[in-house]
Amino acid sequence: MASGGLYLFITAVIITLCVIYSQHTEDTIADGHNGCASYLGKAASRFSNSKKITWIRALYQNTTITEITENERSSVYICYKEYEDPKIIIQNFGTNGTHWYVKKGCSGTFWITECYPEVAQEV
Repeated sequence: MASGGLYLFITAVIITLCVIYSQHTEDTIADGHNGCASYLGKAASRFSNSKKITWIRALYQNTTITEITENERSSVYICYKEYEDPKIIIQNFGTNGTHWYVKKGCSGTFWITECYPEVAQEV
C-alpha cells in the first residue's frame, strides 16, 4: 500500500514539474527574442476534404503571425512551387495574422514566426 502512495506522489511531482517547465519555456520564448518567437508547426490538408483548408490558431496569445515557410513537405501535393516561364508561384499555405493554414492537399512541417503587435509592424 505504501508503494502505491509513493507512486502517486512521484507522478504528481513529475506532472507539476512538466507544467511549470512548459509555462516557463513558453514565456521565455515569446518574450526573449526581440518580441518574436519561431517554432515548427505541423499541419495537413487532404485534397479530398470538403473544405480543403486546415486552419491552426497562433500558439501565443496577443501575437501576430508574421511569417510561415515550408520546412518539410509530407504530401504528394504541392505546397510551394515557382515556375520561371511564365513567372508563376503556387503557394498552398499562408496566414491571416491570427491563424495559419494549409490547403489543396498540402501537408508537412512549417516554420511559424509570431511577434507582438508593436514588433510585427516593424517586420
